[in-house]
Amino acid sequence: MLAKQMDWVFSEEGPIHLDIEFVPPNKRAHDLDNCLAAIKAGLDGVADAWGVNDQRFTLTIHKADRVGGMVKITRGAAP
Repeated sequence: MLAKQMDWVFSEEGPIHLDIEFVPPNKRAHDLDNCLAAIKAGLDGVADAWGVNDQRFTLTIHKADRVGGMVKITRGAAP
């Protein structure tokens, strides 16, 4: 729902860079690669909501130092 409500406009082709911040639900150690694997279906859903092919996504991923139990996706500049 939130992805559909965003007013981001995308070109017909080319990369779409996303900054992904994983905010873990607790202070337990979480591997960044497992965090990315856990959001795969979510990224597919975001691509569907935006009407774009998820193969266009380029990603910068990081894990927050705080807890909160969420994933924040923002549009970023390609590295």
